This record gives sequence, C-alpha cells and structure tokens, in this order.
Amino acid sequence: MFLLNDKTNVPLVSVCLLTYNHEKTIERSIKGVIDQNVKFKMELVIGEDCSTDKTLDICKKYASRYKDIIRLQERKANMGLNKNFLETFYACRRKN
Repeated sequence: MFLLNDKTNVPLVSVCLLTYNHEKTIERSIKGVIDQNVKFKMELVIGEDCSTDKTLDICKKYASRYKDIIRLQERKANMGLNKNFLETFYACRRKN
C-alpha cells in the first residue's frame, strides 16, 4: 500500500465509511477496503458517530494498525447520518 504521510502524497481515491453501532460488521467493512489490491494511492476515512457498542474500539485498532491508509474521524457527540456523512466526506483528501 502507499503511504499518506506527507502533503504531496495525495490519494487518488478516498473511501468514506460511516459507522454507528456496527460492532458485528465494521471489521469486515474495514477489511474489505484495506484488502483491495490497487496500484494507486488510497485512504479510508471512517466517520464514527459515537457508537454505544464496541465499534469505536474496533475502528481504533485498525486505525492504529494501518496508519498509512486509515484516518478515523471520532465524533465527540452523535451527529446523525447526514452531518456525519458531510463531515467525513469533506475530510477526504482524494484528488479532484
């Protein structure tokens, strides 16, 4: 995978993943993105909307393991689907 650790290394593709109380499925969703075999720079931006289950813990585990790919947007308060989507989408750094 390609590293995203400098400002000139902008990913071609950003994957926007929203989650709230998806403890049972979030790991599979994250793996589905990071296991892609691509020949371009990509990132996974996760908008975690204050889940009340273990979703955030799972997201943190993957974000620390795949720092070069995953950026976790951890919310301080539940925003709801629309606002979480907009904030996560605008956090994406893909090429225009």
